[in-house]
Amino acid sequence: MKFELSHDTLARVIYDRSSTEDKMRLKILGFIRGRHQYYLDNKNLLTKEDLAYIRPYLAKLELSPDEDNFIKRSRQAVKLQYYWTLGSTIFIIIVLGALFIWAMRGWGAVEKTRAHLEFSNQEKNRALDSLRSVQRRVDSLAQNLKEGEGLLQISEKEKEDLIKQLVASRDSLEQALETVTEENVSLKARARSLEEKNKQDGSDKLQEQIEKREKELKNREVSLVKSQSRILSSKAHYALDKDKNPKLAFQLAREAYEMDPTNTEATTVLNQVVNSRNDYIGQSNSPKRRADQIIRTYKARYGKLTDAAKKRALGGN
Repeated sequence: MKFELSHDTLARVIYDRSSTEDKMRLKILGFIRGRHQYYLDNKNLLTKEDLAYIRPYLAKLELSPDEDNFIKRSRQAVKLQYYWTLGSTIFIIIVLGALFIWAMRGWGAVEKTRAHLEFSNQEKNRALDSLRSVQRRVDSLAQNLKEGEGLLQISEKEKEDLIKQLVASRDSLEQALETVTEENVSLKARARSLEEKNKQDGSDKLQEQIEKREKELKNREVSLVKSQSRILSSKAHYALDKDKNPKLAFQLAREAYEMDPTNTEATTVLNQVVNSRNDYIGQSNSPKRRADQIIRTYKARYGKLTDAAKKRALGGN
């Protein structure tokens, strides 16, 4: 008697497990066929999440050649997207590295110019101090000679020649100072120009790279949202067609539509929910206005998909 009970219990467990696996295989098969039909209508392949969802059951499914080819093309597209993302990331890193090296060289040139400018300022100050000292000596000696206060016993002609020589020396030093000052002004202007050019060029190129990267990230985000919307709409279709659960189908389709209003499968499921209840909520030539009207009508009755349910539907833990 105990043996018979154990045997019956084991058989029941095997039957339940087999039944669950069969149901899951049928569910996955329906999902693949639904997505394949959607691909034929809209040219949308399976996403990375879709492939992960069906992978454990593929070996146990009997697929048509077209469905098998559809899965292979989806894998190739996912792999291509991965390599493209990896390549673009490496390219951006290389570009940013090159910009950093270029900027460092530019700043090196600016620092070198500044050092030259500082040295020129020091030379100018030394020349200016020397000129002022000589000028004071020249003026004092010339004044003394003109007034006859000097003790030198020289002729008038020699006095005049000496004064001319001293004045000429002063003029020469003044000219040298003017030259140094002009070079200093020119060097300052060059340093400012080089620094501004370096800042502007580096800022423009870096801003261009940042804007390009932001655009790529935005496109990837839009693509991800559309992909998740397609997953939800596919599961909404399955919930209505296979599970006969209009509430869950409405919640999934509503979430898919709100994520991507261009998702035609989501709007189709919303209309099918209305038809399954034999309700009449008016007509509209615009699919978007029609979908909005359906959501307004049924949101109080069926509600909205919770975050936890959405995560589970998208394959999250």
